[in-house]
Order: sequence, then structure tokens, then C-alpha cells
Amino acid sequence: MHLNKLAMRNFKKFRRADLEFSDGLTGILGSNGAGKSTIVEAIAWALYGNRASSLKREFIRNSRARESDAVEVALTISLGKQELAIHRAMRGKGMTPEAHLALDGQRIATGAKEVDGKLEEILKISYQDFMKTFYARQKDLDNLLKEGAMGKREYLLKLLGLEDIKEHAIELIKADKAELEEEKSRLAGALTEIGDVSGRLERAALDLQAAEKELEEADRN
Repeated sequence: MHLNKLAMRNFKKFRRADLEFSDGLTGILGSNGAGKSTIVEAIAWALYGNRASSLKREFIRNSRARESDAVEVALTISLGKQELAIHRAMRGKGMTPEAHLALDGQRIATGAKEVDGKLEEILKISYQDFMKTFYARQKDLDNLLKEGAMGKREYLLKLLGLEDIKEHAIELIKADKAELEEEKSRLAGALTEIGDVSGRLERAALDLQAAEKELEEADRN
């Protein structure tokens, strides 16, 4: 996925902003509060709607905008040779959501729910997976830099959503270990029983030999 263009209207800090992304790595520089994180949030909001915003709907609209001013984000991305154009908006006092999606200039979905479903189908990545892999908030990176070697490892597991998988794997290993210990005890008991049976068979064989000798002696007499 390659970002091409991003347009924001009354989205959080930005009354109006238009950005174009060139090939290669893009760096966003600015002082604290300049709106760097807002740009990234606008991209996430275009892709996943209100799920990607940390604020309630009424706080997404720029503080200088009027109630009649719509909040709008338009994002254009490339997927191979195809181009996706995503447009989301919230209008009026109730911040009614609108959305439409176009593929190579042809509209293929309308309405927030339909656009959400179509985007996940095309991108093949859910909102949860996107937030755990492609998207990292500033506080997450700051916390990561403060950690030591082991801390970084654990924090990355948490950041990527692998912590639960690790815990689940540990529980499975513990369960397997307990099952193996139980099987070991069962086999040890079985071997003990086999040893007892073997001993009884040996004693029975000796008793049989003794009985046969007694019979032979009785026959001779």
C-alpha cells in the first residue's frame, strides 16, 4: 500500500490541509502540538472511520469550525496498479457520518458500514491488526525508547498484540507438560506392574520345576 494524497477539512487541528506523498520514506517534522499525529490519525480515520479516533465525534471537528462546516478527509492510496480513493465526512450538529469508496475512479461502496467492509476486504487487514502493526502512537514509541533490552522485547510483544499469544502458548506448554508428567507416572506404574507380574511368573516357573521333579521322584519310587 502506497499513500498518494491526503486532504483534510476541519479535522481536529487542521481547517484545511492538502498533502502529497512521494515515493520512498516520508518524514513529518514539526514542534509539539503542530499536528503531526493528527495527519497519521486522519489516515487511520479514512481507512477505518471513527474506530481509529481517540476522541468522540463532537471533538473531531476543528475548534474554529462552525456546526455547519463538515469534517472531511479524503485519502488516495495505490495497491499495485490499482488506485483507491476514500472519502469520509461528518456533517451537521449530530456529526452524521458519510463515506464513499472508489476503485480506479469508479465508486464501489457508499455509506460508512459498506465502505468499512469493502476496505477490509480489499486491504485484507482488520482495524485491530492495523493498529498493532502499521500504526504506533507517539506514547508507545516514547515508552519503547525508555525500556532496557528485556523491556523493549516485552513492550514490542505488547505493542504488536503478541503478549496474549505468548501467554496462551505458555499455558499450552504447561498443560502439555502436566499431561506428559501424568503419562510418565502411568507408564512407571505400568512398568512396576509388569515387573511384579514377571517376578510372579519366575516364581511360578520355579514352583513348576520343583513340582515336576517331585513327580519324577514319585514315579521312580
